[in-house]
Amino acid sequence: MNMIMLAVSFFAAVAAQEIAPLNGVSREKETLPRWSWEGRHGKFMEQIANGEKEYDIVFVGDSITELMLDGNRGGREPFDEAYGELKTLNLGIIGDRIENVLWRLEHGELDGYKAKVFRVLLGTNNIPKRWTPERLAAGVGQIVATIREKHPESKIEILSILPRNDRKSPKDAMQRIKAANALYAQLSDGESVFFVDATGLFLNEDGSVKSELFKDGLHPNPEGYRVLFGKEKPVQIRLMGKHG
Repeated sequence: MNMIMLAVSFFAAVAAQEIAPLNGVSREKETLPRWSWEGRHGKFMEQIANGEKEYDIVFVGDSITELMLDGNRGGREPFDEAYGELKTLNLGIIGDRIENVLWRLEHGELDGYKAKVFRVLLGTNNIPKRWTPERLAAGVGQIVATIREKHPESKIEILSILPRNDRKSPKDAMQRIKAANALYAQLSDGESVFFVDATGLFLNEDGSVKSELFKDGLHPNPEGYRVLFGKEKPVQIRLMGKHG
C-alpha cells in the first residue's frame, strides 16, 4: 500500500471520531521569559544551514529525543556508543507536543538536506492534555505525511510512546499509551513507514514500569537509552541499507 492510500485508509478510519486536521502551534508564549522556543527553532535552522547536506538519521521528537545528547541528564554516552559513526541530526525540544513539532517541520526544519531515515517519537506530552489514542495517532500520521511530502525517498521509523509513571501521568496514561501505540502500528506500510514497538522492554511482567530504566518515570536513564537504542538501531541500519 503506498503512502497516499495508507493515509486515506487511516484517516477515513479516524474520521468517525471527528478528529479535525492538526494545526501547527508555536510554544513561544508558553516558554517566555524562561527561554525562547522559537529561538531554539532558529538554532536548529542555523544548524541545518551550516551542517551536513545528507544525514543517516534525523531524530524528531521532544525531551526524550533532546536528552539523548545531554551528558548530564540523558543518554549522551549511550548515543555516542550507538550512533557515533553515523551522521545524525537531533530535532528534539523538551516539552514539545505533536502540534509543536508540526509547527517546526512546517517552518523549515525539513528543508535544505536529505535524510535516509527519520525517527519520530511523539505523543507522551499530549497524554496529560487528555488527547485520545485516535487523536494521538492522527497527529503522528500528519507528522509522517508532512515528512513524506518533503522527503519522499526517506524511510520513516515511528517509535512507540514509551511507558510512563511520573507525577504528571494521568491514572489512565498506560491504557491510552497502549491504545495509541496500536494505532501507530497501523501507520506502517512496510515500504516507507515502519513501526518499532519498544514498550515491552520497559515493563515488568506484571505490566508495571521498570523504574530501573528511568530517571524520573518518564525520561530514560543511560541504561534505558541503551535498551532503547539496542531495539531500534538494527531496524534503522536495515532502513539505511547498511549492514552490521
